[in-house]
Amino acid sequence: MDSIPYTERRNAITMNIDTDTPEGIVDLIHECNMEVFNGYENHKGLSDDIILNKLDQFVSLVRTHLQTENSIIVLSGCGTSGRIGFLAATFFNELCLQQNLPPKYRYIIAEACEDDPVIGTKELQCITDTYEHVLFVGITCGLSAPFVGGQLEYCLNNPQKFTPVLIGFNPISMARRTHVSKWINDTTFYDIALRMETTAGALVINPIIGPEPISGSSRMKGGSATKVILDTVFYLASCNNMMKASEVIEMYRTAVG
Repeated sequence: MDSIPYTERRNAITMNIDTDTPEGIVDLIHECNMEVFNGYENHKGLSDDIILNKLDQFVSLVRTHLQTENSIIVLSGCGTSGRIGFLAATFFNELCLQQNLPPKYRYIIAEACEDDPVIGTKELQCITDTYEHVLFVGITCGLSAPFVGGQLEYCLNNPQKFTPVLIGFNPISMARRTHVSKWINDTTFYDIALRMETTAGALVINPIIGPEPISGSSRMKGGSATKVILDTVFYLASCNNMMKASEVIEMYRTAVG
């Protein structure tokens, strides 16, 4: 069990959810959702000061790229993560237009090719070819998708142009270590996550929110946490007030609680 990433485990809270009443099911899912903010077991959730500080750093990066000419912000993910990236990019591009700014957000979604780091890299190159500065946000709840890993690796190898951010919900030690045939030098996602953690200028945001209410890659909590992170950061970066991430996260926590 220790070798199974938290995001793929069964949640003890909902172990018997299939035998509960409708009201009881709602209560159990709510209890699981609070782990997004409180953290899983002894780990740090979104409300922890260390995570909040990283969100403030993320806000600064986004704000800089919004204000810099010939720069864009690229969101990339597979499946649910990619769709949430699409929603964020679409909404905040509308906000850019309302503020008389050019649309700054781009998105990349992978489905069947999520295990292909080469395709991921090529798609990133294609979408960023004409820009000088790129803030890349790779979203992979389990720290596992080679498609995103290949993109992060490309960013790390080209720091003069790219600033990489990784969003996921496992400790780095639980990142995927399976070798993928198309990844040269037997690189794994774990190798890339470790580089991200130790590279100046790169940012890893990985609150540990625990197993999903329904086990497997359902991304019920992972999807919610991703949306909270992106909406919080992009909203604050687009505003001229001095609000901190802690204030917005507390609003979310109060609303959910």
